[in-house]
Amino acid sequence: MAVTKGTITALAEPGTVEAPVTLRADGCVVTPGFIDLHSHADFAIEDHPAADSALYQGVTTLLTGNCGFSPFPAPDRTVARRAAGFLDRAGVSWDWTDFDGYARAVQATGPAINIAGQAGHSALRAAAVGLEDRPATPAELDRMRSLLAEAAEQGAHGFSTGLIYAPGAYGDAAEVTALATVAAEHGLLYSTHMRNESGRLLEAVAEALETARRSGVRLEISHLKAMGPANHGLVRDALRMIKEARAGGVDVTADVYPYTASSTTLTSRLPGWAMDGGTPRLLERLADPADRKRIVAEVRERMGRDVDPAGVVIAALPPGPFSGDVAEVLAHPLVSVASDGWTLRPTGEDRPHPRSFGTFVRVLGGYVRKRGLLDLAEAVRKMTSLPASRMGMTDRGVLRPGAVADVAVFDPAAVAEEATFGEPYRLATGVRHVLVGGEAALRAGASTGARNGVVPRAR
Repeated sequence: MAVTKGTITALAEPGTVEAPVTLRADGCVVTPGFIDLHSHADFAIEDHPAADSALYQGVTTLLTGNCGFSPFPAPDRTVARRAAGFLDRAGVSWDWTDFDGYARAVQATGPAINIAGQAGHSALRAAAVGLEDRPATPAELDRMRSLLAEAAEQGAHGFSTGLIYAPGAYGDAAEVTALATVAAEHGLLYSTHMRNESGRLLEAVAEALETARRSGVRLEISHLKAMGPANHGLVRDALRMIKEARAGGVDVTADVYPYTASSTTLTSRLPGWAMDGGTPRLLERLADPADRKRIVAEVRERMGRDVDPAGVVIAALPPGPFSGDVAEVLAHPLVSVASDGWTLRPTGEDRPHPRSFGTFVRVLGGYVRKRGLLDLAEAVRKMTSLPASRMGMTDRGVLRPGAVADVAVFDPAAVAEEATFGEPYRLATGVRHVLVGGEAALRAGASTGARNGVVPRAR
């Protein structure tokens, strides 16, 4: 494969192309760079533009702005940061008001990989409505529609919802459909963290499909799973619903991370009214004995377990997706691989989910090589051309003359995850080279320090 000025220029027999620089790939597989459809790196890339956790897995492009959270629009920085909640980090400058400003700020950091963006529903709602638990007025909905259209015109790739997280959870199906219609008009992807991923999973899938049906938007169901032992097996019905919807003309796919444990916020377990007005009002309610008692009762009902202090230890091992469910979703041809992770340094001391460091290599090493659930070509498709097509990108996710030279080279016999729940900051192994825009960001298994990533704009 020949690369010139960041573009693939030829695919030819070995020895037939002369070049001043050659990377050997003996015993390796050469694929397009992996594309992660579900990342929260928009709140981490400024702090760690080297993106080691993703780069060492062969990931070259991240789609951010998921679960309704995005750093833009941010006409009021204070409100925007409150809406971002747990995703807001010390390294985020917030020196922008819209996607264009955010994109320029990210580009100025010199990212090692590509960072594409989506406009989050919670960010849109915070900008137009605030953090209150109430329906948007017609004028406020028009404001959200206008802000979403502006993000699309500036090059955002999608619109996302996180319908278990405040303030996005305060929007009803009609509000989401109105915004999805704007997304459809601008050719954006609609990525949704649905309203429920446990006992009411199928209702949530039905809502997402109806939103896509009414709006005509391209739909991506994020991290499809069924939480809790009583709900294991529901993903089969969810996949059937997705297949039937596609047969009926709905453009829908899904994605999954290959783990049986999830990771999210404690506040997402609280009833929506408790978060009305943001964290300051939540703290007031927690200090009120009557409100606290009501919160505990509703959390107990929602989680199906006691929530007294003794439950904290038990909650360290919550019932997550069933391994059989994960395998069934992963094997489905309409499902991409996506991490739901961050871009992290390999030097942390806390205990994040290992998916940031292991998602893609876990599939290649575990579900392809060890278990044989997928053949290698199908696994690569789920990490490259399938997610690229969902984003509407035609120049990435493929190896052909004229495509951007985002390339991963890995040893299929050695590629492996090293990150665990006990040691989540361990870099993946077995990926030999990674090119980003034709420049080697990883060579012979080690970072080169190159920062050739871009913020690709939707066209």
